[in-house]
Amino acid sequence: MAPYINDLRLKKEILIQGLKKRDFDTRVEMEVQKATSAMKIEMTEKMYEAKKEMEAMDKKLLEAKEEAKENNEVMERKLLEAKMDMEEIIADKVKEGIQAYVESLGINIDANLKSKQVPDNPLEDSQQPSLLVPGVHTRKANMIKKTGTTVVGTNKKKIFKEIEVKYRLQHARLLD
Repeated sequence: MAPYINDLRLKKEILIQGLKKRDFDTRVEMEVQKATSAMKIEMTEKMYEAKKEMEAMDKKLLEAKEEAKENNEVMERKLLEAKMDMEEIIADKVKEGIQAYVESLGINIDANLKSKQVPDNPLEDSQQPSLLVPGVHTRKANMIKKTGTTVVGTNKKKIFKEIEVKYRLQHARLLD
């Protein structure tokens, strides 16, 4: 009987060791599951925080793009205004330069206009011929009236045009 009892004891001990091992495995598995769950929760929280940060960054980026677009529009408007102002200044300078050149030649356009006044209504001109400047053709008189300047000889017109072009080129180089 002793061998049978020994067998039972051995089986009992094997069974106890198996139970202990199973109990150990179960505890280890539970610990692994707890750790895994904790890690999953932590990862989920970090992912949520990262998602929130990305949304905030996207919002800031969108706001920055809109602000840059607005700033770009403002700059374009300012550049356009500056360009228009510069063109106006250049035109004034060209006029002043031409006026100075004309005056240096001894021609006074305003004086020519005042001495040769043309009536506003051409029908009245035919009724009152004494108001017309003698020797001035009607077409020329109308041109004087429209342009506000006397009709200068073709050569002088060419000279004025050349002066104006040279003046604009000089100022364009200075602006570059």
